[in-house]
Amino acid sequence: MGLEAAVLGMTVISGIMQAMGSIQKGSSMQRAEEYNATVARQQAAAIRTSADLDIYRQKREARAMKSKQEALYSKAGVQLSGSPLEVMVDTAANYNLDQMITDYNAKVGISRAENEAQYDTYLGQTYANEGLAKAGRTLLATGSSIAMLGASKKAPANTKSTKFQTWEV
Repeated sequence: MGLEAAVLGMTVISGIMQAMGSIQKGSSMQRAEEYNATVARQQAAAIRTSADLDIYRQKREARAMKSKQEALYSKAGVQLSGSPLEVMVDTAANYNLDQMITDYNAKVGISRAENEAQYDTYLGQTYANEGLAKAGRTLLATGSSIAMLGASKKAPANTKSTKFQTWEV
């Protein structure tokens, strides 16, 4: 009886420890993915800030260029009509296009980072659920092992009879 009790005790302890380890691993992996999601969200914010600063710089350059063109044309005695005006409009259009491209690239980068954050959050939840499911499977297997130990203890013993083999119950 002592050996059977020891085996039973070790089986229970082993099952509980394995289940706890599965839960712990799932929880740790979830926290790691939540951290990754936070980093991705911060990256999205940094992309927006960087793009806003670039656009601000581009607008300042556009205003400076316009002022410089006006000054040069005025110094040369050229009227701001016709070709000089077309050059200034074309320059302004190019600066606007640069600003729109910067904003578009920022939106694409932000979208990527936000999608990565969502995926990391989902993956973390999946890891946590996987840990719980593995813990459940371990506990069920442990329960099954305990039941098998109990069943083997109560298994019928072979007895001899003169004509038949009978089983004790």
